[in-house]
Amino acid sequence: MGNKSKKNYVARRDVFKWTERMDDAFINALVRQQRLGNRVDRVFTTAAYDNMVRELRENIGMPFEKDHLKNRLKTLKNNFKECFDIFNGANGFVWSPENKVWVAKPETWKAFVKVCLHFLSCLTSNI
Repeated sequence: MGNKSKKNYVARRDVFKWTERMDDAFINALVRQQRLGNRVDRVFTTAAYDNMVRELRENIGMPFEKDHLKNRLKTLKNNFKECFDIFNGANGFVWSPENKVWVAKPETWKAFVKVCLHFLSCLTSNI
């Protein structure tokens, strides 16, 4: 009879709740790698991800992996795209870097929200 062994090992991936500090460090690392030329055809190279993993591990002290960074970059791009699509060409809105939200006069928001109630969260939500 064959000896069937079940693998009891379950790979556990570290799941991070990204903080503003982590995002800031990651975005700074992305910009640094871009400036170093480690982004070719709009794609970060393996060397860029290796450098960013090392940098974030040192600066944040968490066990980042390449997949964490790729997934977060995808999330950041989606968030940016959604906001860009919403506010591109919209008059009266400006980005507040201190508060990290879009700001406008209340009457501008009211007119905008009438168009689509989905965007109400943009009034108070950080990106």
